[in-house]
Amino acid sequence: MTADAASSAIPHPRLELIARLTADLAPPIEMGETSAGLRRIIPILGGTVDGPLLWGEILPGGADWNTWNDREQTGSLAAQYAIRTRDGVVIGVTNTGRHTIPEPGEPIFTTPVLEAPRGAYDWLNHVALVGSLRPRGEGGTGVFLEFWRAIVAREHPTHPAEREQ
Repeated sequence: MTADAASSAIPHPRLELIARLTADLAPPIEMGETSAGLRRIIPILGGTVDGPLLWGEILPGGADWNTWNDREQTGSLAAQYAIRTRDGVVIGVTNTGRHTIPEPGEPIFTTPVLEAPRGAYDWLNHVALVGSLRPRGEGGTGVFLEFWRAIVAREHPTHPAEREQ
């Protein structure tokens, strides 16, 4: 590697867990075949948020608008819902992903984006997240999710609790 290539190398990110979520789902509403595939709307009934950096509940009222394309053996998901933290702050979640049928036990990877009001959770507006999703319960009654943030180093913490350490 040349000196120029070494000095321009981008550090590899590592992942830090923000929270584990457990979402309860209503039965899917089958919309039918569309140009993208079979469209289903899955209402989100609520759930829990538990993690080292974010705690609270998933509020009812969100939904996942997903598709499955039999011909291509691919699917997509686009969920929007809200979290209420233990201290009463409401945070919006948009979680998207594309996938094939995963092997048993393997997750579907997603790209969550969180929108927080100014204040203690503003740091969520400025992080890159990776999510994982696995089905929970018989017949799709829920999902387990994990939200991870990509970080390079701790020299510049973005979460207030980290600055105090």
